[in-house]
Amino acid sequence: MIKQSNNYIRKLDFKEVGLIKRGWGQNVLYSYPIHSKVDIFEPKNLKILKAAILNAMKSEEFMRARIVKSGESDYYFERFDMDTYNFENVKILRLNSPTETSLETKEYIAKLLIDYCAINEINPDREDKIPIWKLLIFEADKNSKIFHVVGQHHHSLVQGHLGTLNLYKILKTFELLHQNESVDYNDTKIYP
Repeated sequence: MIKQSNNYIRKLDFKEVGLIKRGWGQNVLYSYPIHSKVDIFEPKNLKILKAAILNAMKSEEFMRARIVKSGESDYYFERFDMDTYNFENVKILRLNSPTETSLETKEYIAKLLIDYCAINEINPDREDKIPIWKLLIFEADKNSKIFHVVGQHHHSLVQGHLGTLNLYKILKTFELLHQNESVDYNDTKIYP
């Protein structure tokens, strides 16, 4: 019998472990162009975005979890310490070029980011120290404030549109915080 950590949420079932063992197709990946009213790169807005992400993480148990291996074949969802979280799974990207870059080139870069995420899946056998979701925000057009948002979740956690709903929660929280409105979300649990 393996002694479980107090931080374990639950053991992964055989289907969830099967996703990890097959080595590919482990992630749900989605991408959306977002037209914003604000520049996310302004320092004030970056702070608000981080607060929105932390709020979503506090309200969704799996967003503050990772998958860890115990023994040869046992995997667990484990809570990680939010006090040491440093947004290592969130990247906010802006093209830094001395010359003007065409919108077509930026759209191509956005597609490359999707390909990069698809090739570099979240794999608990390789990376068990980071959360089991990632978020990339790429600025496609600074003047029009168009961003490409790429989200990635490990498949054992999300089915269908759940990943999109988490992105919506982050964006809605960002909007509310930006307008100095209150935000209140209840903590949800991972389904048994």
